[in-house]
Amino acid sequence: MDILIFVNFFLVFMIGASLCSWITYEFDNYEIDASIRNKLFKRSKCDHCGEKLKWYNLFPVFSYLFQNGKSTCCNKRINFKYLALESFAGVILLLSFSVHSTYLGIIALLVLALIIFDERYLEIPLWINIAMLVWVLNYHQNNSSFEMMQNNFMFALIVFAALLLLYFIFLKVKGYAGFGLGDAILIFSICLHLGLPLGIYAITLASLGLLVKILWVKRYKEQHAFGSWLGGSFLVITLYQEFYGFEGLASI
Repeated sequence: MDILIFVNFFLVFMIGASLCSWITYEFDNYEIDASIRNKLFKRSKCDHCGEKLKWYNLFPVFSYLFQNGKSTCCNKRINFKYLALESFAGVILLLSFSVHSTYLGIIALLVLALIIFDERYLEIPLWINIAMLVWVLNYHQNNSSFEMMQNNFMFALIVFAALLLLYFIFLKVKGYAGFGLGDAILIFSICLHLGLPLGIYAITLASLGLLVKILWVKRYKEQHAFGSWLGGSFLVITLYQEFYGFEGLASI
């Protein structure tokens, strides 16, 4: 029985590390290769010499450790970020699995991916928004709260429609959009999951966080990522509501 538990924990850790490994590859090649086929099946290459990695180089965390942090093709040092990020993601999913809340580990990894993509590229990849929406639908279905999510749908739709209207008004009047469509889609998923008033809390918290950042760095005319703050506030409120709950509000 102990061996089975260990195997389960090991597999969960490897799933988390593998997901992070793919996300890291996607992050590094986001503006280079847009092919969906390559995103899913193209084998990674050495960062230094460009040689395709062998199958035994592709095990997250363990390949780095067994190779002593060096590539087998050109014997150069592998970036430590791979070990750190893959280990972190594996631990996050493992911890959530150990407390029977794997879905929280998954959303934490998605939000982490959202933050690093949006802060780097000022854009939320479509696959992250799709994954977030699928997570919301799956969460409510598995927790017998699908009816509550249906009640949230009208609120989410109204907010999304208002954002679309604002988006096109900005585009028409200013010649540029005040925010990305990815932000609007993300807000739809947030409102669909949290409903009223938590959805408003999440948007307000994200807006305040971004405002403080802009005032702090004093870069008033530059573009700033908003989706990363939305994702962060969404995760904070979801975790708090899951473990503590807000007084007077039903659990999500």
